[in-house]
Amino acid sequence: MPALLVIVDKVAVLSEEFRDAPGETTILDDLVRIARVGRSCGIILVLSADRANDLSYRLLSLCEARLALRQTDLHDYSEVLGARVQTPIPATLPGRALWLHPDHGPLEVQIALPTTHTDDPAAAEGGRMLDAELSSDLREQVQMLVQRWQDDPLCPQPVELLPERISLASLPALPPASSGVQIALGREALNLEVAALQLSAENPHALIVGPRRSGKTTLLRTIIHGLAAQHPAGALELLILDSPRGGLADLRALPHTSHYARAEQGAADLIAAVAQLRLAPAGPRRVIVIDDYTLCRERMREHLTPSYGAEPNLLANLGDLAQSGGMQGVHILLTTTLTYADDALLRALDAGRTGTILWPGRYDGGTRLLGISLPLAEQRDAEQPPGRALLVHEESQVVVQVAVC
Repeated sequence: MPALLVIVDKVAVLSEEFRDAPGETTILDDLVRIARVGRSCGIILVLSADRANDLSYRLLSLCEARLALRQTDLHDYSEVLGARVQTPIPATLPGRALWLHPDHGPLEVQIALPTTHTDDPAAAEGGRMLDAELSSDLREQVQMLVQRWQDDPLCPQPVELLPERISLASLPALPPASSGVQIALGREALNLEVAALQLSAENPHALIVGPRRSGKTTLLRTIIHGLAAQHPAGALELLILDSPRGGLADLRALPHTSHYARAEQGAADLIAAVAQLRLAPAGPRRVIVIDDYTLCRERMREHLTPSYGAEPNLLANLGDLAQSGGMQGVHILLTTTLTYADDALLRALDAGRTGTILWPGRYDGGTRLLGISLPLAEQRDAEQPPGRALLVHEESQVVVQVAVC
């Protein structure tokens, strides 16, 4: 494996950016582990700091090669180098430093400029090269390296951030699933690869949970458009129970949509169609879509609360399909703002451990959804734009940014 060089400029800034709650692992603890075990893995760690106190004692003790540029106090040199220093570095000598030699102790050195050429060699040699000239030269050097390495198979991949907004059209097509379907949702945070929701006969349903305005309806639209793109109208049937806000109203125009209801408005036909699905043989893939189950349940208490009548209501039929619908090619996609499964349908979908949790860092401690303990520590203080979610499939979980249609 090639050597891996990890460079952190100003450790204090990184520590502040990834500030953890008391009692939790800090970024400095992570750096200590890298410094301790990284050498055998070919990892080289290079750190810079304004003061020795910016590094923990454990981390500083693992840094064998130390370099101290001009410090404000004579004692600070000893803190950095771990050796006594008699004379400070003059302020008139930029780039002058003390280097800890393993045999001879602190030695005075002059740092070279990271430049390959200049119109005035004497000025560069004397340390008088302008910052603008130095930056321009560095950019040229980097571009030369990029051109030299662009065809090298060992060239490292660029480090990129997960975007806050992704277009569904920008995602590459996914290969067909060996069984069931996989729908592109967006990109995952680790390698920025396409993140996909996987539905199969064993895990046919998906629960989408999140606070208000976290992007649940957008995610549902992305999933439905992905399904529609993969199936001709005769191979996919959509039964949509929209929230009173009507966030899925335009999906009525899809040729795949056989039934659409906006909460209680026009729900009678959809309720009857869901009841028939319990006895229907396997046929085209049928997807029951419910947006904002919490609000729909408030508007449709007769149909979405437990009933003790002779005929099963919508909740009972959905509960049966949640248990057995996978074998018939029936899927349930449901969004909710609830933080715990408080009825039979939600408990069945939650137990399936397939779905997404939007804004996974914004939950009260002790919350557990889709088998995940919330909030996620690494997401607690992280910026969470609409559509930032945790994609869960059985034992696997990954942070994703949901694409927008």
